[in-house]
Amino acid sequence: MGTCADHIVHYETLDEAGRRIVVPFFHPTLLVLSEYFDNITNCFIKDIRQRLALSRRVGHLYQRYIPTQQLIVWYLNHPVRRIKVQGCVVGYGWHRQAGVDWMFLHIDDCTGLMWCQCDEELAGEATALVGRTVAVSGYMNPTGRIDRPSELYLVVEHLEYVVGLESEIQFWEVTMLFRRQLGYVWELGPDLLNGLYSARRKAAVEADGAPRQAPTSESNCGDDAASCKSLQPAASIEGSAYVPCAPVARAATTVTVRYTMNQYKDALLAYFFDCAGQQQVPYRRPLAEVLVLSQILHAVALTRRGEHDAFSAGLEKTKALLYDSVLAQFCTMGVLSLEGSDQIQLHLLPVKEHIVARIDTWLKLHVRAGKLLYHQVRSTCGLPQMSAPFIVNLTKVLLRQHISQRTELVDSWFLDAKSEERGYLLVRFNYINSRIC
Repeated sequence: MGTCADHIVHYETLDEAGRRIVVPFFHPTLLVLSEYFDNITNCFIKDIRQRLALSRRVGHLYQRYIPTQQLIVWYLNHPVRRIKVQGCVVGYGWHRQAGVDWMFLHIDDCTGLMWCQCDEELAGEATALVGRTVAVSGYMNPTGRIDRPSELYLVVEHLEYVVGLESEIQFWEVTMLFRRQLGYVWELGPDLLNGLYSARRKAAVEADGAPRQAPTSESNCGDDAASCKSLQPAASIEGSAYVPCAPVARAATTVTVRYTMNQYKDALLAYFFDCAGQQQVPYRRPLAEVLVLSQILHAVALTRRGEHDAFSAGLEKTKALLYDSVLAQFCTMGVLSLEGSDQIQLHLLPVKEHIVARIDTWLKLHVRAGKLLYHQVRSTCGLPQMSAPFIVNLTKVLLRQHISQRTELVDSWFLDAKSEERGYLLVRFNYINSRIC
């Protein structure tokens, strides 16, 4: 454990997503290579609480390197030091520590509750915060006991009011992206490890041959920091998705995100909606001839081919299997059918016309919340087999296509999907002007 060459200091066997995996924990001086170590990470309160037991269990390995007042929250072996949560302030209290009065806000993000310690100057008037949505960032207090939730709190370094539904939704979307990314074990790339071991051997040779100081483990790590991103190839999301901890933003602050099958399904539905006026589409065209669809499916296949025996035949076979499975799902919903083995018969035009007509009516009247009945969509379009979640997904795809052409009118929109039993979904609009019915 004395050098970077001893890069794994501990193993943990964890249950994650219904499977048992062995997770390596790296030497403390390597933690700076993690993209989460020095940046603020959006989190759900429930996820933080679920990971506190592991965080305490492995925390002793890093006590010499991390400030004692900060608790690293471990998502598998990803070290998350600074956390950002967003929620409604449902209460507040005061506590005196070392002669200083601290305000504690009780925040609910719909996944759990957490106390957050704030400086009075930072939070302002406590009573004015109750009922408001805020975003707070800071680090977890390491002294509280896990069996006493009131002693586990976030030490707030920054607090901001969340203004507008668009900002709130953007936070949740980014948090879900972080959550998916943190579900993969962090691995160090072969190039980085080779560099670390080579630097170690070189330092040992130089130390034997001349009375010079060997490079420290930290300097060895820093030389190879650029090659540490060993996750699967993925797209990048720029900008506010990653909030730097330091006041001055880094030159290239990004968060990498894997494409998912849901993203591919949305993109494929959007393509089929564009082709809704055609009776048939060649079966292979969306798979191989549409660049955007091909790129997304390629990225998904890279991460999926090791998950099932059927995906072990190669990348192209994996892509074909994934594509076939999506089309089979669409067929069960009735929105398309297969004509032989080389043509796709589309039945999306009635769906598109019905939903787009409703959207146009809502926008024309500046309706703030439009209601779409599931049974009405099924009966009007002649597709009784469509499930409520699938109707919600169709509506989401059409909203993205349609609202993108109405940017002068609509600032943002939000889908409030109800259950099958309640029988409808609401589309909520925020208009640029204030004339709302």
